[in-house]
Amino acid sequence: MLAIERRRSGIRTPRWSALLISEFRRRKAPGRGPPFKASPSGNVKFNVDLVRKTETPITMSAAKTSQRERVQKPIRYPSKPIFHVRDEDAIRTDDQSADEEAAFRKGRAAAACRVMVDEGFEHCSIVVSIRDALDPTRIWISPRHRALGLVKQSEFLPVKLVEDAHETEGIDPSAWANHLSIYGARPDVNAVIQGATPFARAFSTHGQPIGMFCQDACIFYRQVSVMSSSTDSHSVSAALGPGKALLVTNWGQMVASVSIESAVSYFIRIENLCKAQVYAEAAARGRGEKPVAIGDEECRFTWEKTGDEAHGSALALPYFARVERQSAGSHLQ
Repeated sequence: MLAIERRRSGIRTPRWSALLISEFRRRKAPGRGPPFKASPSGNVKFNVDLVRKTETPITMSAAKTSQRERVQKPIRYPSKPIFHVRDEDAIRTDDQSADEEAAFRKGRAAAACRVMVDEGFEHCSIVVSIRDALDPTRIWISPRHRALGLVKQSEFLPVKLVEDAHETEGIDPSAWANHLSIYGARPDVNAVIQGATPFARAFSTHGQPIGMFCQDACIFYRQVSVMSSSTDSHSVSAALGPGKALLVTNWGQMVASVSIESAVSYFIRIENLCKAQVYAEAAARGRGEKPVAIGDEECRFTWEKTGDEAHGSALALPYFARVERQSAGSHLQ
């Protein structure tokens, strides 16, 4: 009744006093008045004597308690992420049959072509190839004379490792010879990408490997080789060895990996590292200095934490997610 009379008289009741009124009505005892009284000015004064005599003190709801009164839960920091991808086959899943995986690889290869276009590599002689999931001796390679951003899954051309690529129409013989050499010498490789990207082409003129000047470079710690331009395709696999990438002098780069996802990730990062090193060396040369390199111990530590194929595959997932959203599945036709 007090709240109704105060509302009629135009006196605003504070929110906390309204809570006290409702709480008192719930707990009121016969013969006792309210433990507060209102003054003409609109303020609420507590009757201290009655409050002290009350057996159960009137308290506000738990939702209105202050931040200090709340019990603070311990902060749990995230642990090191675990990527559920096997190094021996970074794109295979337990519930995926061999036929489904073969189609999945071809679809990923078509998406990889569109990732290259999104990164600005459309006119850089990009060639993408993957190993067939059903027949390890059969390789699927991107077609020649076809816009890279329009390549579909069904347009990849199959070639056997024992066949002559010159006899297959629509395939660049020089590019396929390099891929054939790598697939034949590296059974663990399931994807190869090559291209004459702008900064890889410029940096390759130095004839030196990528310097360890930033954290991303540590992913390729002792994993990038350099070879001079040669017409002998067998020298490509010999120069690559067990590494991840190869810089061809006066031409560009070539990447070999367990999965097409990690191959795309490595290809893009090598281009960015070449760009960063060209800029860093030019800036340092203008001051008569040299860029500061990362120590071997730090490089090895970073490579052990982030240099595996699972980490490389995880880094490429945003690129493929963007392509799948943009293409709406047209690359899977």
